[in-house]
Amino acid sequence: MTKHLTSALADVLYIFDEPSVGLHPEDILGMTTIIEGLKRKGNTVILVNHDPDIIKISDHIIDIGKGASINGGRITFEGTYQGLLESNTLTGKTQSRSHFINTEKKIFSSYYTLEHASLHNVIEASIKLPKNGLTVVTGVAGSGKSTLANLMIEATAPTKGQVTVNGHLELIAIGVGLNGELTGIENIKQKCFMMGMSKKQIEKIIPDIIEFSELGEFIYQPIKKYSSGMKSRLGFAISIQADPDVLVVDEALSVGDRAFADKCLKVIQKLTKTDKTVIFVSHSNGQIKQFCDHIIWLDRGKVVADSRELDAVLGAYDKYVVEKKKNKDAIPVYVEQKVEVLQDEQQDTVAVTMSRTHVSHSVLAKILVVLTLLLLFLAGFIIGFFIF
Repeated sequence: MTKHLTSALADVLYIFDEPSVGLHPEDILGMTTIIEGLKRKGNTVILVNHDPDIIKISDHIIDIGKGASINGGRITFEGTYQGLLESNTLTGKTQSRSHFINTEKKIFSSYYTLEHASLHNVIEASIKLPKNGLTVVTGVAGSGKSTLANLMIEATAPTKGQVTVNGHLELIAIGVGLNGELTGIENIKQKCFMMGMSKKQIEKIIPDIIEFSELGEFIYQPIKKYSSGMKSRLGFAISIQADPDVLVVDEALSVGDRAFADKCLKVIQKLTKTDKTVIFVSHSNGQIKQFCDHIIWLDRGKVVADSRELDAVLGAYDKYVVEKKKNKDAIPVYVEQKVEVLQDEQQDTVAVTMSRTHVSHSVLAKILVVLTLLLLFLAGFIIGFFIF
């Protein structure tokens, strides 16, 4: 998009299809600046998008619905953003609805681990993923989120280190495992067969997949004709039928409408209550606060934070993104401050400890030098006092 800002052309019609996919909220604000710049040059911009911040800056909104597939294709609203909020359309309702924040603090007793693993741009990563929890992996573009996700489901082996994950693993990403030349129904059969299901099992779950995906008659069309949102719907609907022990959702819910994304996230949340573990790659602070139990922040392939303190990590991450725009050499900083409850087996007492960032070795060395000098000074003073 930025290359068009330097263009001398005017009165040009620009069409951008889902340009905000995979972007941090701060990057989306930067993109809105680019859009405003194109408009000031006398151009017209059409955006196909579901992001609330993009919709808010629009001068004119066209809402197409009322649902997906055969239930879509009709203009249900035309007008301003305020008019959309006051409308009774599905988009209007989801835009105006406030989301709750997940305040539940689950107790985890076991973890999947990744120890000193390296692959591509992931460097010496060591993390602990709580079993039966929903862990989000976040970070700027190119930080290694998808590589980490592939490592965790053992889709690829690390060049260094080890991954300890047991059970049936499944990855949901836009278009992954889908053949563009095949129809939706053919892709269902092929992917389910590759996941080890019998013909009888596949035939039994096909109606459920079609119903959840809301694709209707489009299920019989080649998926090369599908939008990215439709592919995501189909991929998600198939993968949850596989009954995986560990499910990785890699930016698959960043496309498509917000109502369907919320529907998928509620299913994901239910999975974690049935002994399932979910890894969620996302930039959406709202979705993270609403559904997740644990957060991992990656930057330049290194783990910056591995914590349950969602607000604290997201706050530090957002500050870093803002600073990085001013200074490309900015360093991500996060100080862990969490409460751990330790059980004393013999006395059956509970002790509360606070864990913070460790003081570096260089700082400890300086403190030891200062203490040594003070002791030498005191020793000299005492010896001098007795001699004289």
